[in-house]
Amino acid sequence: MSGPSLRDVLDVRDLPGLADLLAEDPRLASTEMSPMRHHPLGAAPLNYLAMLRCDNELGIWKDVVGTGPIAELLIANGAPVDGSPGDTETPLMTQPATATRRSPGSWSRPPTISAPT
Repeated sequence: MSGPSLRDVLDVRDLPGLADLLAEDPRLASTEMSPMRHHPLGAAPLNYLAMLRCDNELGIWKDVVGTGPIAELLIANGAPVDGSPGDTETPLMTQPATATRRSPGSWSRPPTISAPT
């Protein structure tokens, strides 16, 4: 019987489970996950983690606790913080931009905050 998948441990933010998976194969931190319902093109683990708070299918967003230590472990094991080649956003851009809800079924990006000049 096999253990939990990478997606399983990311979904529940299982830090010990992720540590076990990465101890067996550190390449998992930077390998694109196969396509899935919410991510038809697949996603790198750090990108997937950044998108956990947004459910486009249901049109809701939620607070997701425990992502910081998971992200740190993925990065320590080689997850690309600048995203995968060809990505239009980095995981750090994706997380705050996953959307804010304006009205049922309507999404908008949060306002951009510029640094003072």
